[in-house]
Amino acid sequence: MTPDLPLRRRTWSRSLELRRGRRQWEAFPSLRSRSANFAGSLGMSRWQWPKTAAVCLPHDWLTWKLVGGGLQALVTDRGDASGTGYWSPATDEYRLDLLELATGRGDLHLPTVLAPDALAGHTVESGAIPAGLAVSVGTGDNMAAALGLGAVV
Repeated sequence: MTPDLPLRRRTWSRSLELRRGRRQWEAFPSLRSRSANFAGSLGMSRWQWPKTAAVCLPHDWLTWKLVGGGLQALVTDRGDASGTGYWSPATDEYRLDLLELATGRGDLHLPTVLAPDALAGHTVESGAIPAGLAVSVGTGDNMAAALGLGAVV
C-alpha cells in the first residue's frame, strides 16, 4: 500500500460528499461517506480496475470461494453490507445511486444480503476442506463483539 493511499481515500470520500451533498450521505449513519467504508475505496477502483465485474468484502470473497459458485453465489450479511457506504438498513436495499456516484459504474454485481439464519451454501471439494459442509455468511467484527458482550437492542 502506498503511504498516501489513506489520504487519497479521504480526499475521494470528501469529493463524494461535495458532489452529492453531505445530507444525502448522512441520511443514515451507514451511508456516511468516509475513508473507512468501502465506497471510499471503491471510488478509486474506477481507474485502477476498470474491468471489475463484482465487488465484495474479504470475508464475502472467502464464503464465495468455499461454496464454489459463480457471481450469483456471492453473498454477504447485513453487518458487512451496512459498512459499505451504499447499503440502506432502512430500506434493506443497496443504494445503487450512491454506488454509481462512487464508482462511475452502474453495472457492478453486488453480493446478495442474506438473513442472519440463511445458509450461504455448502463447501465444494478443495482438498483441505471436505465437500458438503454448511457455510453461513457470518458477520462483521463489531456485530460479533456485540453478540459476545451480550448487547441487547
